[in-house]
Amino acid sequence: MADQITPERSLDEKHNYTMGAEPAHAPGLTTEDYEGKPTEEERKTLRRIPGSLPTVAYLICVVEFCERASYYGCQPLFSNFVNRPMPVGGNGYGAPAEGTQQTAGALGMGTVKANAVSQSFSLLCYALPLVFGYLADAKTGRFKLICWGVLLFGIAHVLLVGASAPSLLANGSAKTPFFISVYLLAVGSGIFKPNVSPLLLDQMPETVPVVVSTKKGERVIVDPEASTERAMLWFYLLINIGGFMGVATAYCEKYVGWWLAFLIPLILYIPLPLLLWYLRKRLVLHPPGGSDLPNVFKVLTICFRAGGLKRIGRHGFWEPAKPSVIAARGLSYHTSWDDQFVEDVRRTFQATGIFCFFPIQYLNDNGIGSAASYLTTMLTTNGVPNDVISN
Repeated sequence: MADQITPERSLDEKHNYTMGAEPAHAPGLTTEDYEGKPTEEERKTLRRIPGSLPTVAYLICVVEFCERASYYGCQPLFSNFVNRPMPVGGNGYGAPAEGTQQTAGALGMGTVKANAVSQSFSLLCYALPLVFGYLADAKTGRFKLICWGVLLFGIAHVLLVGASAPSLLANGSAKTPFFISVYLLAVGSGIFKPNVSPLLLDQMPETVPVVVSTKKGERVIVDPEASTERAMLWFYLLINIGGFMGVATAYCEKYVGWWLAFLIPLILYIPLPLLLWYLRKRLVLHPPGGSDLPNVFKVLTICFRAGGLKRIGRHGFWEPAKPSVIAARGLSYHTSWDDQFVEDVRRTFQATGIFCFFPIQYLNDNGIGSAASYLTTMLTTNGVPNDVISN
């Protein structure tokens, strides 16, 4: 934990300086003065510490834990539910008879359809955040969309528990509620995920570096970057703890049945809307301020029209989109960005170029992962759930 702060500069004070200014050690250092601003000498010599996180920041991390625990508690089970039939001699809830090498099952639709469900679910979970992140920035605000995502999560979890009813499993009627719940869960995840971490960072009380004195009398710099790092470490710690819930639900599926395997994620989900209701008047909420995404596409359009695909990665590819170049050429194209924005877009695409290799990696990783899951249904497991390996 960070050193305690004395009254010379309290972390809980309201500040008059410009919000969102650059940290003192970052390129483009703000030139505006504010109380507690470190001098050049202090920036070079004083130790940097993270600031104290507000209580609401920790509660948002708990919100994320509830969402991820409920998500990972049921997502690994989808393969067995779709792929395997109800086990012969089982208890009627989808669990195999004790002492056998059978695996839990429900729909018995085979590996091809199980793989289709798994891959389409992943596609929605990873593609939809781009859409809903833009909507939150440009139209609705983050908190409102988070609440809609949580509502869809709740409906999905209730339907999953309903789909595990013995009467539906016995006559094959579990397909409808199950598939509706799976894709509601995917859409809810696509709404929730791109908005919760920015909402967490909106709660950070310090946005510029400030010189303070600890109780020991040491002068230090409260660094907003260090505060952000601390917040995200807590955030991902609870995400990873939530990821272990899949182990518990896999054993429930194996030894009790689907109803308990899907009920546990629902129970883990229940605190989520209650926490959001408690936080609704305590959060720092910013109105939607627009998104730079449309301008990014406009910049790309201008660059492609000027140079085509063959100039990607070459010197000067981004120059035609700069307002100064457009004006110098006598063009009447109206731009809502400046030259620096084009440079930021260029650096962003340069930094994310490594992602071009990801489709090749994911093609192998996802394919092997699915195949391994199906192969484990044919192995001697001696009481270990076959799908626990994916956890």
